[in-house]
Parts: sequence; structure tokens; C-alpha cells
Amino acid sequence: MTQVSFALTRAERRAIFDGDHRALRRDRRPAVKGGDTLVLAWTRRSRQVVDRETGAVVEIPREPTVWIEFREPELREGTWLIRFVVRDSRQPLRLLGAAPSPRSAPGLKTRWRDADDVPPRGEHHEPWTPETERGYVAGGRAAIDSAEAVDDETLRGFVARARHDRAEFERELAEESEEMEEEARRKKERAIRDRLRETLKDLPAEGQVSLLAAIEREIKNAQIAAGQRAA
Repeated sequence: MTQVSFALTRAERRAIFDGDHRALRRDRRPAVKGGDTLVLAWTRRSRQVVDRETGAVVEIPREPTVWIEFREPELREGTWLIRFVVRDSRQPLRLLGAAPSPRSAPGLKTRWRDADDVPPRGEHHEPWTPETERGYVAGGRAAIDSAEAVDDETLRGFVARARHDRAEFERELAEESEEMEEEARRKKERAIRDRLRETLKDLPAEGQVSLLAAIEREIKNAQIAAGQRAA
């Protein structure tokens, strides 16, 4: 990570943390090139006890948590545009928010109180981030729940398991439906044979056997034809 010295204004720094990643503008070419980085936030240096009996500790150095990676500056109409990509390794607390706006407003702003405060067309920018767009906040009075929300990987796991369980349920339901249909068919065939035997009981034995055999052949032929149509 090649770090460079690049001065950000307070407004630019706040905008980056609010999710505004539009290109920076400078009148002169900045002393940066593609691939250079600028760290915006670090972890704190700390110590961790590794042996309570001896009191031995290890030093934990600070590490960058938020930084920007510059792209090669571009000259556009006399102004230097410095595009960048934000890298954020923080693990923020994710709570469900009570309002859809990252500024904790009760709704989207549709009217400005002072006409002089209205920005020019195309310049107003709501500081939405992927977290605030999904309704997450970092805490405080804007939160409506006290339990931390699950991370994206856990959510994807829930979705995958739900889809698998649904597919298994539908497969078992289809198998049960086929078994029920087959059992209903067998019951119907047994009932038909019983009625035939009751109807033919007054015929001679040889006549009963011959007629029942002919009916069995018709049933088998009908089953074969039904199977061919299904295929």
C-alpha cells in the first residue's frame, strides 16, 4: 500500500464517509498516480495479555480501516478529476433504523423551507450508503431494535437453506401425491373387480374366468396407453 500525502477538505472527508464517492476536483494536477492510497481512519494501538501469570503482553499495532485508492488523474475542461475507490474493512454495528433517511429524517425531503437553500439542479446528493439504503443504522435513538442485525454472509446462508428446504418439501409433496394417486387407482381397480365378481357370480366358473381375463387385458392395455401418453 503506497501512501501519499493528499489534502482533503473537511467537506470532502465527510462526504466520503457519508457514501459520496464522486471524483474530487483540483485546479492543479495533484501529486498522486493510479494505485496510490490515502488512509482516512486507523485502529488504535493496543496491548493484549497473553499470559496472566507472568503478565506478558503483546503490542497490537494500528491498522488502516478506511482508505481510498486513487485512479490516474484526468484533465477535463481545465479541471483535474481525481477518481478513487473506497476500501472499508470496518465491521459496523448494524441495527434496524426507524427512518429511511441516513440523516434520521422521518421521510424524503420534498420541500425546502428557505428557497435560497435549494441547490442547483443535479448538485443535491443524498448521502445514501448500501447500509442506510437497506434500513440499517449504527445505533442511538434512530434504532428500533436492540439486537445486532446479521451479516450478509449469514443472510445468504439463510436464503440457501430456505431454498433447499423448499425444494425438498416440494419433492416430498410430489412423491406423496404420486403415491396417493397410485393407491387411489389400486382401490378403484379392486372395487371394480369386486363388483364384476358380484355381477358374474351366477355365470359358470369357466365363463367367469374367461370374462375376467379379457377385462384384465383391457385394463393392462389402458395402463400401457396412459403411460405412453404421459411419456
